Amino acid sequence: VGPHVDSFDVFLLQGKGRKMWSIEGKVVSAKEKEERTIENIDVRILRDFKPEHSWVLNKGDMLYLPPRWSHHGISLDQVPKPTF
Repeated sequence: VGPHVDSFDVFLLQGKGRKMWSIEGKVVSAKEKEERTIENIDVRILRDFKPEHSWVLNKGDMLYLPPRWSHHGISLDQVPKPTF
């Protein structure tokens, strides 16, 4: 999808393959989310995403993200694999 913020708890469970997940180092306020969202597209992607922490999830790994933590996942394999 691209770097974005969810307003709910996110549990990322990695299926096949590997994916690198990155987060910024602070909670994003609703006002900041609106200011940083790229305009005129159907999805709410953040501009100027600056990751401070990253993890590689392998098959069976899980990452929990509380509400309002910006995050971005990138597949590390040639063919994208599902994260549930």
